[in-house]
Amino acid sequence: MSKAGTRGTVLPLFALGAVSCWWWPQLPSPVWALIAWLLGLVCLAKGDRLMAATLSGVGWMVLFFNLQLAWLGQLYQGETQHTISGTVLESRVEGQTGQLIVALSQLDAKPLWPVPRIRLGLYPPPAAFTPGDSLSARVRLVPIQGLGNPVGFDALRQALGQGITARGSLKQLLSHAPAPPDLRQRLLSRARAALGEAPTAGLVLALVFGERDGVEPGQWQQLRQVGLIHLMAISGLHIGLACGLGYLLARLPLWLGAGYSPRLPWLGGGLLALGYAYLADFALPTQRALLMLCLWIGGHLLRRRWGRWQLWWLTLVGLLCLDGWALFSTGFWLSIGAVGLIFVLLFVWPKAGLFRLQLGLGVGLLPLQWSYFGGLSWLALPVNLLAVPLFCLCLIPLALLSTLLLPLFPELAGLGLQSVAWLLWALMQLIDGLTERLNGWLWLSQFQGIAACLLLAAWLVWRWPAGRPLALCGLLAVCLLWAQPRPPWQLTLVDVGQGLSVLVRQGDEGLLYDAGDAFPGGFNLAEAAVLPMLRWQGIRRLHALVVSHADRDHSANWQRILAALPVQQLISSHRWTADTQVCQRGQRWRWGSLTLEVLAPWQARDGQHNEDSCVVRISDGRQAVLLTGDLTAGVERRLVAAGQPRADILVSPHHGSRYSSIPDWIAAVDPALVLHSAGQGNRWGFPHAEVRARYGGRAQWVTGEAGALSLAFWPEGWQLAAYRATAPWYQRRPLGSQWLPLGCVAPCR
Repeated sequence: MSKAGTRGTVLPLFALGAVSCWWWPQLPSPVWALIAWLLGLVCLAKGDRLMAATLSGVGWMVLFFNLQLAWLGQLYQGETQHTISGTVLESRVEGQTGQLIVALSQLDAKPLWPVPRIRLGLYPPPAAFTPGDSLSARVRLVPIQGLGNPVGFDALRQALGQGITARGSLKQLLSHAPAPPDLRQRLLSRARAALGEAPTAGLVLALVFGERDGVEPGQWQQLRQVGLIHLMAISGLHIGLACGLGYLLARLPLWLGAGYSPRLPWLGGGLLALGYAYLADFALPTQRALLMLCLWIGGHLLRRRWGRWQLWWLTLVGLLCLDGWALFSTGFWLSIGAVGLIFVLLFVWPKAGLFRLQLGLGVGLLPLQWSYFGGLSWLALPVNLLAVPLFCLCLIPLALLSTLLLPLFPELAGLGLQSVAWLLWALMQLIDGLTERLNGWLWLSQFQGIAACLLLAAWLVWRWPAGRPLALCGLLAVCLLWAQPRPPWQLTLVDVGQGLSVLVRQGDEGLLYDAGDAFPGGFNLAEAAVLPMLRWQGIRRLHALVVSHADRDHSANWQRILAALPVQQLISSHRWTADTQVCQRGQRWRWGSLTLEVLAPWQARDGQHNEDSCVVRISDGRQAVLLTGDLTAGVERRLVAAGQPRADILVSPHHGSRYSSIPDWIAAVDPALVLHSAGQGNRWGFPHAEVRARYGGRAQWVTGEAGALSLAFWPEGWQLAAYRATAPWYQRRPLGSQWLPLGCVAPCR
């Protein structure tokens, strides 16, 4: 390869080495960063610049993550409460609760470097905080945790994408020094006053200042269904428009006949783009766009022409070097991917119009959209054809100019912001009408998503004669995937934190036993974990929804499940509706090749107590599973006296409480495998150490440690797979700890 070709490959290989951390099973110690760099120097001395670049990228990520996570070791030293000092980066208040993002300068009077970010919950908010405030407080801190499921909401990845490595709650505020309001805060206050009670005021503030607190959850849901979220996140499109507007404004002297420097328009565009990024508080998407824009403008001013791809790779490597946490940001990959895809489309179609570009982006970003969101919006293309020109030619320029005029002409600026709010209201009314009549979101199962990505890749390479063998390989892979044998039935213990949800699948039909918890703030485990798992497995209807009893961590989401999927029957020990089939011992029915039998309760009650839990035994004639809810010791004794409720697999009663799983019950059931559904680090200590000891040498797995647990039942036996056994390093163990999950994949037995 020529020297020019080698230079052009250095940046991609550095990025490849850095991005490889996605697949590392463990995070190496900092010593390996030094080893990687030394090996890179050896390769460089031998003239192998490509291997040196790859090793440099690996070494940088090893060092970055070790430095960023080193401080978490102090949280594993026995203390649950700590004294902190820091600076508020973000403040959010919703009703009687609030949330702070804080940059820590000290932990227990010890300075920290590099400065970590934490998220604090306020219950209720003790004071009004604004970005820039200094505080010291007593807080309870734990490392960031997330659910261990292959799909659904990933709180850990979302937090890491913002550089947040710990969370907690504020117990006592020791001091609070408010920062004087800066220009951004003053403009934000004036914009809020100018917008008043406009129904889309929150959307306007999100469009100009990146403030999303005022946007209603329903509005975000509607925007996502029609693929317009990208227009509300201040990123490359917005910064580019600001630059173009500044460029045009800086050319006014030329239009007026005055002389001026030819560099002035570029400086004007850069300054206005910088100002827009400042209004957006330099959020990560704006940083990415601003870096690329600065490189581009710098090349023009220095008379150095950057190629498209050289500029793209410089931006990617620069962002990874400045902030490695960007790897975990969904917005990072969507924006970087979208820009790269636009370059590809402009190469294929040099004179591509808006329709072709939008169509190409929708199809080309399918793999990213499916992997992050579980589906795609088929309404995105027609809606974007209307919305993109509206935002580019009207809404964004008008909103930005109105904000800049707030200090000088507040009445005129207020009229402009109100006009933007009215136009957004009209757009939301149109979207509301569309989403009421059409379901714009298309969910894709695991098979459908993989097949769609393979077919897309096959179609792309088919356009080049040399790539047609690869296209045929892609088609063959889809056929092999379709022909892959599937187990007669499967069971998945979904990781819903401290709660329970068990999914049994047979063909494209499922049975759901409980659906996890829901919280007053709106977060619920149905949307976060259970429904994504149903869609991931391709289940379009439920044979039955069994709600074991009325405790919230089991029953909170039954209405959400009924609204999302057709359910043949609702079974519970509590009569939720007039059609509820009340769970009672002796009920028995067939579902395909499976036999389902209710073992408890003996008589119908109100379902409000743990002893009312609906106990269900599922068997295929060879293997049996026992689902127990929050079964109590008293009912266990009664079941043992009534006969031996034997089962091969037992979902432990009451999440592993010490007041359940008595020795006689364990001996009667005699399970080969015990599954505990318990949240990581839960305050009750489930499953209790005493309970683990009672089960003796039997195999035991905990969702809080191993993530979602999947069992495939074959005629010759069952096979267990734990999600975290094959997950990358940041999900495999709690951040900053030395814990590793048990085993990998259990063999058939």
